[in-house]
Formats: sequence, C-alpha cells, structure tokens
Amino acid sequence: MKKELLLQSLLLPCIVFSQQVYTWKNGAGSWTNPTSWIPNRITPAINDILEFNASATINDMPAIENVGRIRVFNNAIVNFSSTISSIVKIGDASVPAPNFLVESGSTLNISGTNDISISILSGYGGTVNGKIQVAGGAHHLLSADASSLIFQNGSTFSTGSGFTGNPFGTTALNSVVFQSGASYENKGGSNPFGATQPNTVVNFLWGSNYFQQTATSMSLVGRTYGNVEIDANNTFNIPFNTDCIIQNNLRLNGFNFSFTPSSGTGALRIGGDLICTGSANLILGGAGSSNSVILQGTNQFLGSGGGTGSITIQNLTTNNLQTTLQKS
Repeated sequence: MKKELLLQSLLLPCIVFSQQVYTWKNGAGSWTNPTSWIPNRITPAINDILEFNASATINDMPAIENVGRIRVFNNAIVNFSSTISSIVKIGDASVPAPNFLVESGSTLNISGTNDISISILSGYGGTVNGKIQVAGGAHHLLSADASSLIFQNGSTFSTGSGFTGNPFGTTALNSVVFQSGASYENKGGSNPFGATQPNTVVNFLWGSNYFQQTATSMSLVGRTYGNVEIDANNTFNIPFNTDCIIQNNLRLNGFNFSFTPSSGTGALRIGGDLICTGSANLILGGAGSSNSVILQGTNQFLGSGGGTGSITIQNLTTNNLQTTLQKS
C-alpha cells in the first residue's frame, strides 16, 4: 500500500504539469470547439501547445485564454477572425522558448472588425520567419520584454486595409526587433513605433526593410530605419526637431517623396543610396529650411535607379567618403 502511494505521489507532478500538443484539423472551425483539434481539446490548459500545420480558417476565438505555445508551420496559411474581441496570452514555465512561431513559408492572417490580441507574456518570446498580416480592425501582436519578439531575415509583417492603431502596442519599449532582411509593410493604421519618440516599441536594425505603402505621412521625427522604400506619394511638412536616421537606402518605387519640414532643426541622416525609379520626384529640404540632409555613409550614389523624375536637395551636408551623382 505504501509503495502504491509513493508511486502515485511521484507520478502526480508529471500528470499535473505535462503538456498536451493539439493540432488544428484542416479547414474552418471555431477555436473553442473541442472537435476542431486533434486530439479533442476538451479541457484547455495554460500550457497547451497549439499547432497549425495546414491551411485553416479559425472563425471564432475565445474572449480570453492562456496557452503555452502557438506554432504555424509547414507552409500553412492560417486565418484568425472572431465574432467577439479576443485576447490570447502565450507563455508557460513548462513550455520552452520560443513560445510563438510563424515559420518560413507560413502565413498568419488576423482580420475582421473584432479586435484580436496575441500577447506574449513576460519571460517568454517569439520568432517570425514567415509572414503576418493584420487587417480590418485594431488587432495587436504584443510582447512584454525587450527584444522578445524577433522578425528574422526573410520575414514580413504587413498592415492592411481597415487596420487601425499601433500593431505592437505603445508600452513595451524595445520589445520587437526587425533584423536585417526582415520587412514591415505599412498599408494602414498608425506607425509601428507606438511610443512617443525618443521611445519606441520597435527597433529596425541595419538592413531591415520598411515599405511605406500608404499616402499617410510616415513617422520620421526621432526615428531610425534600415532601408526605406516609398510605394505611395508621401509628403512630410510638419515640425521636425529631432534627427531621423535611415541607415541604408532611401528608394522611391515610382512615387513622389517630399520632405520639407515646416520648422525645427532636426536632420535627415542617410547612410545608403538615393534610388528613384519611374517618374518619381524626390524633394529633401525646403527653401530657407534649418533642417539639413546629411549623407553619412561610405560611397553613396544619388539618383540611381534609372528614374525620369527630378531630385531636389537643399541644405545638403556630405559626411561620407564619396558621393556619386548618378542620374540617367
């Protein structure tokens, strides 16, 4: 009898803390329906591991739920939407990091008017090698700790039509990192930085890519980017008091970009080339402006790309080794 009790006491912690992996069945269904998962998810637990290995549509989400890990992989295209506002919190001590994964070749789409928040808790983290798209409402992808959500080389985050707000929130400073080769496509909503400069929720490292694909004026005051590509006509003519750093290239893909601050002394610092394609017109600095444009790279080219538009730069300072004017 004593041996049986001892054996039960040794096994009990394993039973209580063991993880269950649930895999989404192919097709559409409700997150909260136990039969949507393999095996049937009858009793959700805070350390459940939820996996999506095939394309799926989740058309109803829980109001609030804690899980140990979410993983999208195997080239799956997964769509989240909900009939109610939903918060899914990720992270548990029994589940090793990373706790949120969208792997290479896979896509997670979050859409609909009811806001969905995926929140990585403090002490946990996530990596994205695939693509995440948000559209249709004020959705969020949040992470609590500094450098805890990493967009790696080849990954993409995209805001689409109907999206509103700051996708990564406004309070968890420096929590999201776009590494070299990672891309942010801004097609809707507010800027990715969230917090008021000089604070930021997002850090764009050297070699990362930012695509401005909406005509809404992009955030420049006190901001740092890697590569910047302009895919919609964009005008910046508000006060500019703190430097903006573009670490790599500024590229106009056939659209106009006008940087003519109304006041201030902030400088636009560019470390790469100025590239213009199509009939794009580039204006940097205005007449009588106190805002300088500083070239601070190594060997920089101005006007490459074969564009037919014009390039106008006023109050230019070259702080590099070589500047080459290249306009065909």
